[in-house]
Formats: sequence, C-alpha cells, structure tokens
Amino acid sequence: MQILVIVGAIIYLFFNTRYVIDTVQGKVQPNRISWFLWSVPPFLAAFASLTYQISWSQVPVLMSGFMPFLIFIASFFTKKHYFELTRIDLICGLSSILALIVWAASRDPNITIALSIIADAAAGIPTILNAWKHPHTDSPAPFASGLVSTLTGLFTLQSFTYSEVAFPVYLIVLDTIMTLLTCRKYLKKK
Repeated sequence: MQILVIVGAIIYLFFNTRYVIDTVQGKVQPNRISWFLWSVPPFLAAFASLTYQISWSQVPVLMSGFMPFLIFIASFFTKKHYFELTRIDLICGLSSILALIVWAASRDPNITIALSIIADAAAGIPTILNAWKHPHTDSPAPFASGLVSTLTGLFTLQSFTYSEVAFPVYLIVLDTIMTLLTCRKYLKKK
C-alpha cells in the first residue's frame, strides 16, 4: 500500500509543480489568502502526527500543506497576478485563523479535527467563489491531483474512525468541488 501513497504523492507533486510554474507565468491567479491558509492546517496536523508515529498515511497530509505554501510563495513572483483583498477574503481568513487558534488550544482530538476542517474550509471559500465566477483564472490540476493523492492515502488506513477519515473525506469533497468548478472553463471553450 505504501507504493500507492508514493504514486499519489508524485502525481500531486507533478501537477502542483506545474501549477507553481503557471502561477509565476501568470497563467493562473491563485487567491493568496486561500493558498496560505490551506498550508497551515495540514502542516500542523502532519507535524503533530509525526511526534506520535511515522506512517505513510501522513505523506498526503504533509504534501497538502507543502504545495499550497509553494503556490502562495509563487504568487508573489508574477507581474500578472491580480489580487484584491475583499471583505469575504478578510472574513474567511479571520474565521480560518480563529478556528486555528481554538484548534491549538483544544485538547480533544475530535474537536481538533473538526476545527481544522472548519479552518481549511473557511480559507477555501474565496477560491471557491472565484472559481465559480471566473473559472478561467484557475486550473483543475492541483485539485484533481489532490483528489488522487487523498484517495491513495485512504488505502493506508488501519481503521476507519472519525479521526482517521474526517480530514481526508473533507479533502475529497473540496477537491471534487474545485475540480468541477475549474473544469468549466474547458467546457465553455467548446
């Protein structure tokens, strides 16, 4: 099963590296709030998990923090990037940060997982709205590859408890929504 996780991580790395390049070239315009805040919960979850035990199931989680952070950084290296800090960006960003703060203070693992999902979802609302309104400004590649990576991680699970499946199921829902929204630009061309 580890080979599946490695294959999923390589697919995710490949398509997100392409997205980083597209960002620098100005072909896509990622929302900086979403991509930065999408990097935080997976990093925290992966590093917290690594303090207890090292397992292959942590690879997709770690990658889902690392690549958004690179995309966030890449968004500063293009002259074609358009970014307007809107009220919804601020509200979602602050909601995400608040959930992360409460998450850090929580001692209950189930509450921690729920708050990390809330933080991640709040961070994603600006990107979901942008993909709905302007699908041509984004690419389905990072989301479709994230879907593949998360699904491969599910095959390494030892048990199907809330703590094991909640965040991956959330990622599957988010990546499916974003893949479908960003694929609309290809349908409109036909």
